[in-house]
Amino acid sequence: MNQAYTIGKKVELITPGRFLFNAGATPKAWNREMLSNKHIKVLYYETDSSKVFQNTDIKGGVAVTLFDEQSDFGEIGTFTIFKELNSILKT
Repeated sequence: MNQAYTIGKKVELITPGRFLFNAGATPKAWNREMLSNKHIKVLYYETDSSKVFQNTDIKGGVAVTLFDEQSDFGEIGTFTIFKELNSILKT
């Protein structure tokens, strides 16, 4: 992800979603860096990876993210799949 962000001003990626929950094998410092980057937003998240990629089991689901160097989306911070909870967390 970091390398893609150095190459393009706008980058859309499909990745495992574990980093959104500060979980998995990726370093916690890197997870926090992604969650606090104001130029990244989650366009789509699916907990069941087989709904996106048939016959797969990606723990933590699948995320589609947008990085836009020119936009300030605000930090992802604490990610949840519930829109109502997200609106509470953002206020």
